[in-house]
Amino acid sequence: DASTRVPSKPRSVDNPFDAWYPARSTWIQRLAAEPRVPLVDGMHFVLDDDAGMEMHCMMKAVLFTPIYLAHEGDHHETRQQRLVRTFQQLCVAPLGCAPWPATRAGPTSQGPFERAWQSSCSAQQGLRRSARDRDVQ
Repeated sequence: DASTRVPSKPRSVDNPFDAWYPARSTWIQRLAAEPRVPLVDGMHFVLDDDAGMEMHCMMKAVLFTPIYLAHEGDHHETRQQRLVRTFQQLCVAPLGCAPWPATRAGPTSQGPFERAWQSSCSAQQGLRRSARDRDVQ
């Protein structure tokens, strides 16, 4: 009987865009409130499409980068703010670096996910070389 069913928890957290964003009435940012594995069908480079490259790097980051739930901040922080801080690990400049642009402005200007993915790949390559050198010795 449908009247006795208990409603389930929301599966995502909606975060509206700032008032200055022109498409705020059309689009909304949605973060999953539970771990999810995205479908990888169709995950490929679209070299002549700036948005496609950024999406590709975002998908790789979500699939291949371990992210950890951010530690609880101050007592006034909402659950939504904690989730946002968690996913920032995938697209925000490291501490001490200049902030990254929010979008990719062309082939010479990387977007935040592309920058983060390239940085992660560089770090992994360094670790791989270090491990290989130790094994060879």
